Amino acid sequence: MHPVLFELFGFKFYTFGAIVAAAFAVATFWGLHRARAKGENDETYLEGIFWLIITSIVGARLCYLVFFPDQFWGNPVGALFSQGGLVWYGGMVGFIVALFVFCKLRKLNVWRFGDVMGIPAALGLAIGRLGCLMAGCCYGAPCNLLWGITYPHDHMTYPHAVHPTPVYESLALVLVTGFLLWLEKNKKPQDGMIGWLFVVLYGVVRFIIEYFRGDRLVWIESLNLSASQTISLAGVLIGVGVILYLRRKLTH
Repeated sequence: MHPVLFELFGFKFYTFGAIVAAAFAVATFWGLHRARAKGENDETYLEGIFWLIITSIVGARLCYLVFFPDQFWGNPVGALFSQGGLVWYGGMVGFIVALFVFCKLRKLNVWRFGDVMGIPAALGLAIGRLGCLMAGCCYGAPCNLLWGITYPHDHMTYPHAVHPTPVYESLALVLVTGFLLWLEKNKKPQDGMIGWLFVVLYGVVRFIIEYFRGDRLVWIESLNLSASQTISLAGVLIGVGVILYLRRKLTH
């Protein structure tokens, strides 16, 4: 945990913000490279990526406000800049909505755009999760395994060792990125498959990792499902439905 990257003239630069900015930069440059390689107009894609970034940040902020209103209003500046203040699923919803709207306005193939950006988005999310580790948010439940981590004395979990859940998710998303790249290269799936398969795989990853989180927000107590797990299930079902629709469309 290292929330403050450095301080200059009394102004603090936060590690979380720096890592998230790096995640967006990597996803953007890789996405543009992929667009050019596939013969797409990279200027149009750059415009689209700009709006996707804006809407994903807005969606993540709004979702944080809905999930954790007390934490937000208790320290809005800290919530937004120093301690995370982002709920990744809100960002994903904002991303998907903006993707469909932008492609509709620019008359682009939304399935292809999603495929081009889906793999860079997976890697960007893997990088961004390391920002959560540095900020001390999204922490894990108590852990007695060798790789359990102990946060500093000012963290709410101290002195207990906990699961490094941001690391779990980063590693899982690196594997997802590699699998999608392999699938794209070797199986040549139809337009839309890669992007929506990312949605499905992320839903599965997030659903499982939630059981190791120490900050779970339970929505459905009878099933012990957190808010993120409920959204994960919805995302998986929607993603599988879209993939089946695309497969059926290909065979007709």
